[in-house]
Amino acid sequence: MSRMFLIESAVDSISWKLTGNRREIVGYPCLEAFYMKDTVKTIAWFTPAIPIYSGPGKYHGLPGMILEVNVDNGKRIISVASVTTGDVASLIIKPKQGKKVTREEFDKIVEEKTGENQGEGGDVIMIKIRH
Repeated sequence: MSRMFLIESAVDSISWKLTGNRREIVGYPCLEAFYMKDTVKTIAWFTPAIPIYSGPGKYHGLPGMILEVNVDNGKRIISVASVTTGDVASLIIKPKQGKKVTREEFDKIVEEKTGENQGEGGDVIMIKIRH
């Protein structure tokens, strides 16, 4: 798909539960939180010392930057290697080009295009990234 799209949608909320456990990660004091989805437990370590309520990938919503995520007892671990401070607002550039669509409209377009490509006899590799 060579076209560009702008997808605006609400961010899903995560119902974190704080455990009270503490540890240090790359020099920052961190607190532990977790949530369960189906049978999968996700543990996050976050630091209130960095008051940005975000983290890697789809993980967010804690009162500080998430520095480590452990999904399903170590099946997937995302951990910070280092922290560099500075003006991050200047690094974030909101895209201006592309057709504005909803998440549902975009998913439908992808499904249609994927179906077209499968009929051409080649393998199709599709990577979706959801934030």
